[in-house]
Amino acid sequence: MLCVIKFPAAKANERRPRAFVMRVSDDEMEELERDGEERETHGRQLVASRRFACDELYLSDSDDSEDELTLGTQLQLMNRVGLVEGALSELAHEHQLSITEEIRNQILALEGDLINENEKFTSALVRVEKYTEAQREIDRKLDMQYQRRIAEALDNHLTAVQRDHEYRSQIEERKIRDDAALEEAKKKEKTLQEEKLRQEKINAEAE
Repeated sequence: MLCVIKFPAAKANERRPRAFVMRVSDDEMEELERDGEERETHGRQLVASRRFACDELYLSDSDDSEDELTLGTQLQLMNRVGLVEGALSELAHEHQLSITEEIRNQILALEGDLINENEKFTSALVRVEKYTEAQREIDRKLDMQYQRRIAEALDNHLTAVQRDHEYRSQIEERKIRDDAALEEAKKKEKTLQEEKLRQEKINAEAE
C-alpha cells in the first residue's frame, strides 16, 4: 500500500511542490490490523480526541473502496508524519544555515572588496603625496636655480658697471694729466719766449 502526503517545498529554493511518498507493506498492514482489532474497544475512546487530520492525505491503491484507516494505521502514520515533520524542520534549519552562510560569505566578500578599495585609495593617496612632494622639491630647486641665475646676472652687471666706471675714471685721470702736462708745456714755452725777448731787448740796448 502506498500513502502519499503532499507538502510544498521551501520557498527560498523556489522549487515546485512535491509529494512525500510513504510505503507500507502488506505484512505491516496485516500486523497493524491485528493490533487494531485487539485495541479496537479501547481505541474507540481515543478516536475522538486523537483523530488524524490530513487534508491532503490519500491512498494510491487500486481498491478505492477503502475510505478510512484503522486506528493502528493512523497512529503509525502519525509517527511517520512526525518523522517527516522533523525531517522538514531539519531541512528548513539546514536551508536557513545555508542562507546564513551565504549571506556571511557575501558580507566577507564585501568586506574584502572594501578593504581592497581602501588599500587602493591609500596607495593612490600615498602616490599623490609623493608626487606633490617631488613637485615641490623640483619647484624649490628651480627657484634656487632661478635665484642663483638672478644673483649671477646682477653680479655680472655690477662688475661690468664697476669696470666701466674704472675705465671712465682712468680716461678722465689720463685726460687731466694730459691737460696738466700741456698746460705746463705752454707755461715753459711762454717763459722761454719771454726770456728770449728779454735777452734780445738787452742786446739791442747794449748796441
